[in-house]
Amino acid sequence: MLGDVAIAVHPTDSRYSSLIGKRAHHPFLKRTIQIVADETVDPAFGTGAVKVTPAHDVNDHGIAVRHGLEIIDILDDRGNIVCPETEFHGMKRFDVRSLIETRLKEKNLFRGKKAHTMSLPVCSRSGDVIEPRIKEQWFLRCDSMAEKAVKAVETGQLKLIPSSYEKTWFDWMNNMRDWCISRQLWWGHRIPAFAVHTSDGVHWMAATSLEEARRNAEKSLQCPILRIEQDPDVLDTWFSSSLLPMSSLGWPKTRTDDFGRYFPTTLLETGVDILFFWVARMAMLSLQLTGQLPFREVLLHGILCDAHGRKMSKSLGNVIDPVHVVQGVSLQSLQSQLDASNLSQEEIEKAKEGMKKDFPNGIPQIGSDALRFALCFHDFKELRVNVDVNTMIRMKHFCNKIWQAFRFCANLLPDDFKPVGDLAQLSDSLTPIDAWFIGRLNATIVDCNKHFENYDLHLCSRVVHDFFYHDFCDVYLECCKPRLRQQGQTQASADVVLHILHVTMDTSLRLLHPFMPSLTEELYQRLPACGEDSILKAAFPKKTFSLKGSVPVADVDEGVRLVKEIARKILHLKHEYNLKNDVQAVVACSSEQMLGDLALFHKELEHLSKAKQLRIVSKAALSDDDRRSSLLAVVSSDCEVYVPVQGVLNVKAEMARMDKKMAKLEANREKAMSRTRIPEYETKTPEHVRAGHRAKIAEVEFEMRRLKEQMVTLTRLE
Repeated sequence: MLGDVAIAVHPTDSRYSSLIGKRAHHPFLKRTIQIVADETVDPAFGTGAVKVTPAHDVNDHGIAVRHGLEIIDILDDRGNIVCPETEFHGMKRFDVRSLIETRLKEKNLFRGKKAHTMSLPVCSRSGDVIEPRIKEQWFLRCDSMAEKAVKAVETGQLKLIPSSYEKTWFDWMNNMRDWCISRQLWWGHRIPAFAVHTSDGVHWMAATSLEEARRNAEKSLQCPILRIEQDPDVLDTWFSSSLLPMSSLGWPKTRTDDFGRYFPTTLLETGVDILFFWVARMAMLSLQLTGQLPFREVLLHGILCDAHGRKMSKSLGNVIDPVHVVQGVSLQSLQSQLDASNLSQEEIEKAKEGMKKDFPNGIPQIGSDALRFALCFHDFKELRVNVDVNTMIRMKHFCNKIWQAFRFCANLLPDDFKPVGDLAQLSDSLTPIDAWFIGRLNATIVDCNKHFENYDLHLCSRVVHDFFYHDFCDVYLECCKPRLRQQGQTQASADVVLHILHVTMDTSLRLLHPFMPSLTEELYQRLPACGEDSILKAAFPKKTFSLKGSVPVADVDEGVRLVKEIARKILHLKHEYNLKNDVQAVVACSSEQMLGDLALFHKELEHLSKAKQLRIVSKAALSDDDRRSSLLAVVSSDCEVYVPVQGVLNVKAEMARMDKKMAKLEANREKAMSRTRIPEYETKTPEHVRAGHRAKIAEVEFEMRRLKEQMVTLTRLE
């Protein structure tokens, strides 16, 4: 109240319209304050009349600027009252507030008080209430610099990726205000401004040192210099960091070799949450100080969140430290680190509970390569990126898969192995599965290069992951094992496989190297005839492998896709009904094209499905005995799989086992359903808990439906 300079009302408030422009007496000071009309006042809040204290409230300061009001600072740096003409001078601010209420009651001016919700800034370290104050600061005029930055994006000189953030860029830049670049902190770049005290006042000068400031002052000032002091403030951290692209290369010296060679840079990768704070300011300062943009492209990633979509926070205990992921950490160690933090005891207990839920067994040792690959596996261009430790664990298993596959292949290659210069030399010796696999390798190379060029690292990592894991390990490597053991094959056929395996490992390691530098370097140096002594010197795969000569003309891609689906169906039946590996299988197709495709991969299908014997027939040639005595799996409208089980499966014992399982599922469903029948369940149970109950019930009911289908199938076989 002691800093009030006006009373503001809404211009349309009829209660006070007759008072606008008049003045009111201050209850404690010998001055009057103006009554002004301002549209920011809410007439429905309180009395509809708001006192204006511009020196200690941001909104009030705006009102004062609009109406040309006086700004009076009534607080010193220690938070004590500065008001010499009153009894409150030198008192603590909170003591004064209660005393003012008492004095208003004594003057019969107190009309009552009412509690209301408000935003109160509190210091995170001291817990004290923060009071806004007016202080002299250094500002940087940004309007002209912002115009240059806007034009750079409009003309395509600066490219934002994803482009959807261009609107955010324009919104900020077109509404740019002057930038306060001074901070009252202990650490930082001290502002290079010096106050030169003379007999006729204080003159400010910019200089790199006290000596330079003195020399400049002696030249430009025509009066005796009393003393020179450097401003104690430091530069805003964002201002200092905005100079990084230039200062790291020697700026303000711009004629150095480093500056000429490396400035401007090509790409900046950073978080979208600092697009304005850092990226925009780097662009503005660089254009202003060098006439060039600091980079040509900006790749923006979203905000990293935990597996539940919550922003990572120390107080929630969901922050994932990369060091913990790489080296591993126990739950006890995670929680003990909280005790040494600056969190309150309540926050520590909350964080520990969160850690216990998210990391009940701590975080296992995952390694840097698996961590990097897991992060790239996410679409980081999304606004929020949910990081899950389970994904990192899966990528650790993938790293192990790479190691095991490499060891298998490397053990097959002789020490004097000499790879062919071009796979086209093998074209006449390739089988359909060879041709399909080389085609998949070519497609992977093309897709990886395309996704890298578009900065779609998540698509690139998934392409190479799916190729290596599924196409190579699950299909080609398995299909080649009989040829490598020369089961009904020639040595020439095995040699073709060895050449393809060598090319695959060499190409795969180079494709994976940007994501897994450590693992790929280790394996590359163990690869016979790899070409370079380090994978760092090897080129990233760009050229595909051409095939000439008698390559099968059938649609091998469609054929292998069908083979994989049929094998999956057969393996699923064997798993569901506890069948042994020595079962037989019959594949019945109604399409001649499909029969032709499968004929090319008969041996591969038999091997992948782990069937003792497998027949491929047309549906018309399928016997009634095969239909009546077999388990059925439908692949498509044109293809069905039959697995004969007569004499292999004990139907009665299997039915008894399924009856017990069904009874257990029904009990689980009833238990889950009972939780939803409690009184006021819909209103008092949190939504996330109800969602969990619904998911559990749906899961049990799905299992029951699947089990009923199996029981119907067995009933047909009885």
